[in-house]
Amino acid sequence: MGEERRKYPRFSLNQCIQISFGKETFIDAEAVNISMSGILCSSSVPIDNLDKIFMMIDLPIGNEIKTIQCEGVPMYAKTVEGKNMFGVQFTEISEEACSDLKQYLDTSSTTA
Repeated sequence: MGEERRKYPRFSLNQCIQISFGKETFIDAEAVNISMSGILCSSSVPIDNLDKIFMMIDLPIGNEIKTIQCEGVPMYAKTVEGKNMFGVQFTEISEEACSDLKQYLDTSSTTA
């Protein structure tokens, strides 16, 4: 079996999110899993690698939902069973959003 190359573990995150290209055109996507460095999504719309995208992701933390805003770049895209799967590397995320994401991951128990 191949050696794990990921820098951070990924955790399941099954939720609908909206993704924007240039903050003008929005598409619906499903977040499959997330880590400190990126997110795996699926969509009915094909995504081009290296298109800068804006995302808003709701994370359940304790008794509240915190929305993190971040930007990223799709590093790969492929079609799996008719779904367009794409992995996004975060390129811009505020310190507060990064702290919220870390808190979510620290309390999440389902690794992907």
